Amino acid sequence: MAKKGNAATASHISTRGEASTQEFANRNLTHEMLRQQATLLLNSKDLVRNVRGLTPEDQTKFVDKVDQAYSTVGSQNARLITALGNLCSEIERLPTSAVLPTLEKRGNIAVASGGFTDIWRGDMGGTPVAIKAFRIYPAENLKEAKEILWKRVPMWMKLSHENILPFRGVDMTLVQLALVYDWGQNSNISKYVASHPRASRPSLLLDVAKGLEYLHSLDISHGDLKGANIIIGHDGRARLAEYGLAPINSKSSYIGTSRWLAPEIIDPSPDENGVLLESKSADVFAFGMTALEVFTGKIPFEGQSHTEAALQIVKGGRPEMPGNAQEVGLTVEMWKFLESCWRQVPEERPTMREVVRTWQKLINHNYDQFRNTPHAAGPAPSTSRPQERSATVQPRTQPPAPQPSESVLPGWY
Repeated sequence: MAKKGNAATASHISTRGEASTQEFANRNLTHEMLRQQATLLLNSKDLVRNVRGLTPEDQTKFVDKVDQAYSTVGSQNARLITALGNLCSEIERLPTSAVLPTLEKRGNIAVASGGFTDIWRGDMGGTPVAIKAFRIYPAENLKEAKEILWKRVPMWMKLSHENILPFRGVDMTLVQLALVYDWGQNSNISKYVASHPRASRPSLLLDVAKGLEYLHSLDISHGDLKGANIIIGHDGRARLAEYGLAPINSKSSYIGTSRWLAPEIIDPSPDENGVLLESKSADVFAFGMTALEVFTGKIPFEGQSHTEAALQIVKGGRPEMPGNAQEVGLTVEMWKFLESCWRQVPEERPTMREVVRTWQKLINHNYDQFRNTPHAAGPAPSTSRPQERSATVQPRTQPPAPQPSESVLPGWY
């Protein structure tokens, strides 16, 4: 009989318009029922109007219930979690789980600063975190930033991948607005390879590619990929930070990022109305430029101004293969593939899924070639987990990185 009652409730909730949102917010439902009703309500064309008709308390309950219905994100429910984000933006309200209640800053000086943000080290219940604090003025700009972020925060909260820096939530008590992430432990990838010359650059870049592939599988574009936004964890793995912030960053300036941007982002075509800020194909382009940065230890188009670099990209100019490529594990085959990533026409670039598959094959081929060369300098790299990944060739095993000291900063900029 109880089961029949639940079915009746489900029908009642799903067909009563505004009343259904109120009942959903206040009824105790099984997880299966919760998910079924959340799906029905999120697909309703009257969702925003109905939720706006609730009291502020019930609005929060409603958003929290929907948030609880989807504990993880995958290709099957990504669209629904995106719908939740759109609702949060419309009603200017986040799930309770996304708003951090207890957070403390360490020290009186930010560990890093960008054009309109500061990075602070903080503590969340004894766990070290990175606090990305925005400096946005006037008030209407802050409101616009929140509208953009609230669309994305519910999705970010559910991301789970070994090559994505975990997002913990939002703080609005220490500063006007801050995003909170896991503390990166080591520095960004550019600083890391400079201080760990034997680190395997190809393997680290495979981490980057896998992180991007995961984001793209959920229809998320990174939008600002570069060495400074890739953090190396205590385990020596690369993790993507700053994902999904392109619309916010564009409010400040793209000038510092132009060296990694695809031509269609720098100079949008008329039919794009100048509003194309991020795309999956642009991420592929940025991956190619980031790979160049990681292999050479230099920013793309070094020696040229940001404006000169941007003009080069728009006109089809591309970097040349570095002379010390072999020393850092960059083969001719890898270089040719990177050239395909920064093709001028977006549709001609590979997808990130293709990038991951091809890059893995190139790493394996490089290792096999070294192992089968009789006169290779030195012994073949071990298949065990060494202290650092070989800079030239190595099978896909991930060793732990040296333990970081307190002085190591998350160099996001």
